[in-house]
Amino acid sequence: SSAEIAEMNRLSRDAEIADGQAVVYRLDPLSIQHDSFDHEHSRYEILDDELFLDVFGDDPSVILPEFKIPEGHRLFAKVELWASTDSHFTIYMQTKSHLDYSDATCSEQEYSAGASALTLELNPEVTGPIRLDPAAHAGTFVLRSFSIYSEVDNGLPISH
Repeated sequence: SSAEIAEMNRLSRDAEIADGQAVVYRLDPLSIQHDSFDHEHSRYEILDDELFLDVFGDDPSVILPEFKIPEGHRLFAKVELWASTDSHFTIYMQTKSHLDYSDATCSEQEYSAGASALTLELNPEVTGPIRLDPAAHAGTFVLRSFSIYSEVDNGLPISH
């Protein structure tokens, strides 16, 4: 909704600066629309601001709400999750040259069962909604936090 986008833009303007990075987006699981989940491969539940996924098929996904994506900045996703099994976390992005989600515009990182903290660099040409594929196969997964950061220098975003 426009109220959610306005709130995300406000968070972008009032970005927290820490360790040379500014928060561009922070996932609020309650902002995800029911139809944004892949119900064919997983069930989900939101408890205490964490997204619990019970995956019973291959390649579950969720499309994030739209948010303002700053152009010309190096962007990184920071992910905290818990998993019942080894897998990999993939972020698919739409770009001007790839309007669909494809392997050409994704960022992926493997993780082990248990708690993991991941950092993935995003495609610099990202333009549209981001799709998260938190696992590649069946298991239980808890997305504890998902944030996107932009590099900053002296409190100002770094352009590339």
